[in-house]
Amino acid sequence: MSIMGFPNQPFHFEKVLNELWPEILTWDVENFLSELKFPMTIRTGQKQSIFSQKESEVSTVASVTKTEFLRRFHSKICLHEWFYIDYKNAESVFTKDITDLLDWYKLNLPEAANYKDAAFWLGTAGAHTPCHFDTYGFNVVVQLKGHKRWKLFYPGHELTPTRLPFEETTVYSQVDVRRPCGKCFPSSKGLKMIVVDMREGDVLYVPKHWWHFVECIETAVNVNLWCPLPSDKIDQQKEALTKLLLRKFTLGSEESNLIHSSEIESFASNEQEEIELNFLSKSKKNLDPKTLQEEDAIVYKDFIEFLKRNLETNPNCKRLEPNIELKTSTDCCCLNDQLDKNPWKNVINSVLQNNVLEAALKNLVEIS
Repeated sequence: MSIMGFPNQPFHFEKVLNELWPEILTWDVENFLSELKFPMTIRTGQKQSIFSQKESEVSTVASVTKTEFLRRFHSKICLHEWFYIDYKNAESVFTKDITDLLDWYKLNLPEAANYKDAAFWLGTAGAHTPCHFDTYGFNVVVQLKGHKRWKLFYPGHELTPTRLPFEETTVYSQVDVRRPCGKCFPSSKGLKMIVVDMREGDVLYVPKHWWHFVECIETAVNVNLWCPLPSDKIDQQKEALTKLLLRKFTLGSEESNLIHSSEIESFASNEQEEIELNFLSKSKKNLDPKTLQEEDAIVYKDFIEFLKRNLETNPNCKRLEPNIELKTSTDCCCLNDQLDKNPWKNVINSVLQNNVLEAALKNLVEIS
């Protein structure tokens, strides 16, 4: 446990949902598919690739009907392509209300965790999310069906972060965890990671700012909850400043790949820029990290007790330590990235480093 009492290491609970969420565990994959609202947008990628496929590099298919998805799902297309229904709001993606089946309160999570924001994921074998960390809150992941593998790294590990293409709340790694290049990214050599195999009924607690790469080993279904923290106020300041800086860098630029597709509408809005400016001007006060961490522990005191109690009494609950070395290639195995050719890439990433943002925020406080 951390000094403040809030866990700063991942926890893995095996089969804990058998008692806590028994009804939804009786559903099979076909049950989930039959209750999903279509049409919807999905992501697809190639199974044959030995490299991670960035979200900007895979295909996004809009308005997929249930008939079309089931045709893909049950055909030989699955032999060479993967499909991902991802980031869907668990409250609105189903044809009927299943909120009673997703009882987060039984995991001792307070209403402050925003149950309504839970996300639903269904992916076939090979579907994956590139290595990244989330800027806000901690993550509680519930595996409902199938097998999903998580690779986790300490927040302090040097995995060469990048904000490009920019997506609020997400910081991506330039290191391909599937096939890491020791020549281009020497700092990744010898890094230790945690590998967690999530199966039906398992729960995973991912602390704030932990790097993670996630892949479906077989068709898998899960829900997760990103739980907001009082200490997110500091990260919200940094994200607002990051967006303002990026607006200036990309003003008049035709380089659309600097911005993630999900952010294009926001960056085109002058009104949104005003909101960010107002937010920064109102939040210039110096936020004390220690005080905010104490608030984190107060808001989630019951969840902390839940983790401690299970660690002491439940043989299927484990606090995880990085113990597997990331194997890097001695030869360059990096794929060419169009962003590498963008002259703004290094400039923007250097300006958006954590220490630069902290210095800028400090100056905002001093001149207010």
